[in-house]
Amino acid sequence: MEAITYLGYRLPAPVSQLLKLLPRMPQPLVQQLFQAVFQHTLGQPISEEAFEQLAEMAAASGVERGQLATAFSGVHLMLRMAVRQRLKHEAVQRDLLDTLKLPAFLVADFVKALKASALAERKLAEQRVRSATLEQLNWRCDVTVSSNQIGRVLKPSVVLEVRVSDGRRRTFELTTAQFAALRYQVARCLADMHELERLAILKIAPGK
Repeated sequence: MEAITYLGYRLPAPVSQLLKLLPRMPQPLVQQLFQAVFQHTLGQPISEEAFEQLAEMAAASGVERGQLATAFSGVHLMLRMAVRQRLKHEAVQRDLLDTLKLPAFLVADFVKALKASALAERKLAEQRVRSATLEQLNWRCDVTVSSNQIGRVLKPSVVLEVRVSDGRRRTFELTTAQFAALRYQVARCLADMHELERLAILKIAPGK
């Protein structure tokens, strides 16, 4: 039985092809390739001149342009999956060294790039525009006893007061039918969320 890494039960095709190409690639080429991927992940585009240098180094080792592009995709995928899953660096390092059998010097560079990419991802997330969230909900039940047109009404209603994270407050009144519809929609949304949480892919614990 194959060991399972953070990349999944089965290695993605670009990663699998990368592992086959690495033994044919000299250390300087591999380091240059990894460095190019790391810069690209941090939002620094690769210049045409830098890519041509990589292609020339690859050609000298018998690695074609298409194979070089595949290797680039493999490294990029490995790094992005580690960042998105918010894995512990020790877990990634263990997978790369013990299971994928990557050279120690590459793993050290990979972990450094992972730390830098994760930091950049967190800073980007902090800058994103987010909708206000619900902080407090108060409610009460009112009964309309009478009106100008009708002397005796006795009509119940629900008054909701909400406060959101940006400080705004809103008060609105619902009829019993509207309140029942709101309860139904909320219950349906919660049921859908529970169904999603039962999916196996969402049960993978980060850092394990």
